[in-house]
Parts: sequence; C-alpha cells; structure tokens
Amino acid sequence: MNKGDALAFTKALTYKEVAEGAAVSSFSGNVIELCYDSYLQWPWPREFKYRLEYFAVAEVFEVASAIDLEHEIVVNLFHQDLVSQEKVLHELGLTRAWSSPIMGHDLAQPWLRPVPSEVSACEVTSSRDRNRFNSISGISNQSDILDNCIHYFFFENDAQVIAKGQLIYLGEGTAYIADLFTDHPFRRQGWCSAMIAVLEEKARSLGATRAVLAPGLEQIELQLYERYGYSRTAERTLLIFSGQRDDAD
Repeated sequence: MNKGDALAFTKALTYKEVAEGAAVSSFSGNVIELCYDSYLQWPWPREFKYRLEYFAVAEVFEVASAIDLEHEIVVNLFHQDLVSQEKVLHELGLTRAWSSPIMGHDLAQPWLRPVPSEVSACEVTSSRDRNRFNSISGISNQSDILDNCIHYFFFENDAQVIAKGQLIYLGEGTAYIADLFTDHPFRRQGWCSAMIAVLEEKARSLGATRAVLAPGLEQIELQLYERYGYSRTAERTLLIFSGQRDDAD
C-alpha cells in the first residue's frame, strides 16, 4: 500500500466535504471524523443511512478508540492486511460493505488529450461559474463557496456544460482529482480524458508532482484510468456497523 496516496486522498476528500459545507470535521490521532448535517444514504450493497463517517490510514486499534458505535456510522479504512484484523472488526460490530482502489500517477510525464477548438475549458472563478458547474449532475456538493484549494473546471459547447471535474490540492505534493462527470449525450467521446489532462496541468502549475483519484465501480470494470497512466496504489475498505439501521430519520 502506498500510504502517501491514501493519506493524500483522505486529507483532500475530508477537506472538500468541510469546505463545501457538507460536514464538520474532528481529529483523533490518525482518524478523521466527519459529522454531516443530515443523514446520507447508500443504496448498495444494501441500504443504510449514516451521519458520522470516519477516514483512517491507521491500525484497527486506533480506529476502535476513535469511533462512536452509538450512532449509524461508516468507516473508510486503509490497512495493509485487513484480513488479519477480521476478528477485531467483528468484536467491534463492524462488517465490510465494499472495497475499492485508490489510483495514483506521477505527473512528470504529461498525458495529453487535445481539446476540440469549438469547446472551451473553463475554470470556476465566480458564483455564476459555480452555478454553471452545478448545472449538470455529479458528486460535488451544491455550494457557492469558492476555496483556494479546490479548483472546479467544466467544458462548455454552445453555452451548454457537457463535462466537469474538480482538483483539490493542499500544497503537499499530491493532488486529488474528483467529481469527473460527463453529461450522458456526450459520453464515450473523450471528454473524461480531456478533463483529466486539464486537471493534471492545473496540478502541475500549483506545484503538485503526483495525482490520485478514486474510481467508481463502472470505471474499475472498464479499467478506464489505467489508460491514462494511473495504477492501483491503495485499497479503501468501507466498513459499516453490523447493526446499522435503514430507518433513520
């Protein structure tokens, strides 16, 4: 496991959630707690709801001392050998929901995808730009907050936003690429790869030497990001409380 990539992802994602107003964070050693304003819901692999989410690049005993098992929770755990910790997790009442990779890529060798001349790559610099960014779906929080560490980009064609992405860079060498999304009519036309090229170039301009991202299930199955030089460097396991309720209100 590349601990540096796991830490960079964890710090950037939790920073993003707090900066965009979705959560309040607190720290206990190597464990970060996010408390959301309202319940979040996961529909798969089985439905559950939660307000507390933990991120930990840590040993299981550190997680055990930091989490609150009195509430619906999820734990994002990065661990070199989680199989050996199954008994401890069971005693804590935690069970696996799913695992997914974190992927990393050195930025020394740029991978460039030319952007068609009729399409402009726009960086969000105003509330009006942010509204345009929010005009198509994605996983970013619907917020008007502009933050120096979060960089929003979108492609626009004939005044229509067709693709977007985020770059979170906290000044520690590794940037996090997030919320890559292409509107349905424009998929499979190279917009994702073009956006990656734009975000990587922005990361280099800020001083980053590496980028990480967290692919979704479809991207994993298609091995999409391997085409752009990314490789699996860490594994995130999402744990839920085995008594998790699906009727929280």
